[in-house]
Amino acid sequence: MTPDIQLTIASYDEKTPLPCDNDPDRNGYQMNCLFCPFSDKEPAYIFCRKFNLMITTRDKYSLTKWKKIRDSILMRDGNQCNRCKSTNYLHVHHIDGDPTNDADNNLVTLCERCHRLIHAGNQVKITP
Repeated sequence: MTPDIQLTIASYDEKTPLPCDNDPDRNGYQMNCLFCPFSDKEPAYIFCRKFNLMITTRDKYSLTKWKKIRDSILMRDGNQCNRCKSTNYLHVHHIDGDPTNDADNNLVTLCERCHRLIHAGNQVKITP
């Protein structure tokens, strides 16, 4: 998977079109929003001040872009849990805990049980 190009805040000019092409729903929770001068990033949401729009973590998981990322990670990991090798109830986990960091090396396939254990504080090292 090719990573998105990340632009710095200094590269934006308010007179030029935004990377979302003025359609924030299309670009929500993608790297361009993270570096846009109009967005505020919080752990559970991104708020776009230009459009007065909040995109929550849950909203992200219904976006087509996330579904493509998820499918590619499942395929990369052989459609099995990275910890127990189960092929049932698979999730894609953000290793660093940041749901906005969709870099391939930050995502790993876990079954529902192992995912729950990780979030409950089980400090098992996982790698993609």
